[in-house]
Amino acid sequence: MKVHQELRIGPLTSEQETEFISWIARRLSAGWSRDTGREDELNREAGLRFYCFGCNQNAERAAATLLLVHPARRTTSWLYVSNIIPKDTRELDYDQYNHILCEFHDRFAKPAADSLNVSVELSAPEQSVENWLSPESARRLREFSAAANKSTGSSHPMDRERWCDFLIAMHRANENPSVGLLERWLVEEEKWPQEVAFDLISEFEFARDLLSRFNSR
Repeated sequence: MKVHQELRIGPLTSEQETEFISWIARRLSAGWSRDTGREDELNREAGLRFYCFGCNQNAERAAATLLLVHPARRTTSWLYVSNIIPKDTRELDYDQYNHILCEFHDRFAKPAADSLNVSVELSAPEQSVENWLSPESARRLREFSAAANKSTGSSHPMDRERWCDFLIAMHRANENPSVGLLERWLVEEEKWPQEVAFDLISEFEFARDLLSRFNSR
């Protein structure tokens, strides 16, 4: 399943962060530039420090602004890309988003981080449930989806049992997967009807809250 890739750099001290940003700013090219005006707007918000880098449209990419963020209250932390915002369209699809992110990584972030001997982490462009669930939870979820009647969700007793087995396995592993990713997986990968997947997600959220509440008492 296609996902938005994630990029983070660090951990960086304040001095390393300044040098990292300066390294990139001095070498921006191929239609990339630093957007200090956007930075000033965003940095009025407390708790985060933003660095903004814009790219022009060309044959391979859309025009957009990449937001690089640092939790400003921490002296040593990771920089991470929080979003890439298109300039001329409503939204970027997964391929467009990831192309811009990977170009920024390859041209600027990775060489700058290498010069400071700090780590760079770029996530994969595709993920499966095994990327955000334990092997046991993923197995239980796949067993439910493979055997269930996709027109009735978890209403059949045997389907309900397998669904509950997944929810319990997830709770025991203390996992909290994104409901958005889970719903996308059900619909896009497993071909569940949208309305039935929505009902399963509602059950998922209720069960997660109930089990968490039970453990806290």
